[in-house]
Amino acid sequence: MKWTIDFGRNASRFLRKSKDLSKTKIIQLILEVLHKFKGREINVDVRKMAGAWKGFYRIKKGKTRVIIKIDFDKKWVYVDKIDFRGKVYKK
Repeated sequence: MKWTIDFGRNASRFLRKSKDLSKTKIIQLILEVLHKFKGREINVDVRKMAGAWKGFYRIKKGKTRVIIKIDFDKKWVYVDKIDFRGKVYKK
């Protein structure tokens, strides 16, 4: 079974406006995170979030942050938000 990646409205809106990032680059970043969780030695900055974002993970790439939710049983990833450092954590 392959992984399914869905993008939320906020994430899609950011990608449409961005000149540097594309859906392909975000998907590649998510695949690196999944490989890291499988045990590979990959240099990607991912952290489990707490508080209002409990259950989500944060991927840090430069000044951009990607907030995702991963369901390992269903092999599903939901990209909730993509934004710059100061704006992304506001719910």
